[in-house]
Amino acid sequence: MKVRIFFVALILTLTFSHLFSCGNKETHSAILPMPTELYAQISQTLSLPDMLTLTAEELYDVIGIDPAWYTASAAYFSVNGTSPEEILIFLAVDETAADALENALRTRLKYKQDSAAQYLTENLPMLNDGIVRRDGLTVSLLVCTDTETVSKLYRP
Repeated sequence: MKVRIFFVALILTLTFSHLFSCGNKETHSAILPMPTELYAQISQTLSLPDMLTLTAEELYDVIGIDPAWYTASAAYFSVNGTSPEEILIFLAVDETAADALENALRTRLKYKQDSAAQYLTENLPMLNDGIVRRDGLTVSLLVCTDTETVSKLYRP
């Protein structure tokens, strides 16, 4: 009997620790507009700096995002190389691809945070507020002046 209670408690502990260990990740299941439409809403809502559109090849070379993972994207970096703003939105082909995109975007955000901690500390507040979201098959990295406002655009 004690063994059963131990295993039930262990399973519950692991389950709850997984549920509450999401960090900056936001997971939702809303049906969202296409990435380009979502980016248009973001750019109309916020005052973004001049942004550079990234091609599939650049996304692969810079971040390691395989074009086979997504069917649509809106990927933008600030034209100013020292500015941290970055909006990356992908519609994954399936759950496995969404997992891969989410991991790549988490790695990207962590890299930017670590770099700013050493070289551009004035960017840390914005980068620390940056989020990786997963809404069904839509996976996003949002680093901008007001991620709270942008997150509201993701709600149906």
